[in-house]
Amino acid sequence: MNVETETFVEQLGVEKCSMKNIDRRWFIATTACVLALRPNLARAEASGSEGDTARRLLEAVPILGEMSLGHVAAPIVMIEYSSPTCKFTPAFNEEVWPGIKRDFVEPGQVRMIFREFPMDQLALNAFMLARCISPDKYFQAIDLMLKRQATWRGKDAGPPLFRIMQEFGMTQDQFESCVRNEEIGRSIVETARRARSVFGVKATPTFFINGRMIVAQKDQMSVRRMIEEEIAKL
Repeated sequence: MNVETETFVEQLGVEKCSMKNIDRRWFIATTACVLALRPNLARAEASGSEGDTARRLLEAVPILGEMSLGHVAAPIVMIEYSSPTCKFTPAFNEEVWPGIKRDFVEPGQVRMIFREFPMDQLALNAFMLARCISPDKYFQAIDLMLKRQATWRGKDAGPPLFRIMQEFGMTQDQFESCVRNEEIGRSIVETARRARSVFGVKATPTFFINGRMIVAQKDQMSVRRMIEEEIAKL
């Protein structure tokens, strides 16, 4: 692990529990680690109405730009805060998201905004790599990372992650340069900081449906039900 990525871990406030160096140049694998931002960042602002929360969420555009799918004028906005190392995220991506995309996003009823919330150093590196390729390939890269999570979430993460990024035209030199890019890393950390301190995000995947917050770990279909509730209000 290089100095720059270690700094990112400290800034994010990730608890360093049960860590093992798996590649001294880039990666750290973590076991049972949670996002624990420093006390001055852990105090969430007083919550307002759902409409006010929805407005503030839309105003909190990440420094690197918004990654979204769907019509910008869709009446329902779904914002997902996610981590590619989260054990719950692949199931949502595989079992729930395709139906939401097909039934609500593609017809223009829902706009999906995806925001980075890395739960550990490895997740931060993965997000950095996704940000280093063409924006139109971003979601494809995240999708492939989630589908192959078992191959890289843990020991020897570097080689399997590089093989994933090779499929998007990334060279070894580009790979190494990307995970050392302080600007990208700090920007992603800032997105996570704001999610925690302003909007109270503590776990992944966490969703906001028109300002209504839901943590979808056990009952992931609850995200779809909330979308249906919001559509019924139209």
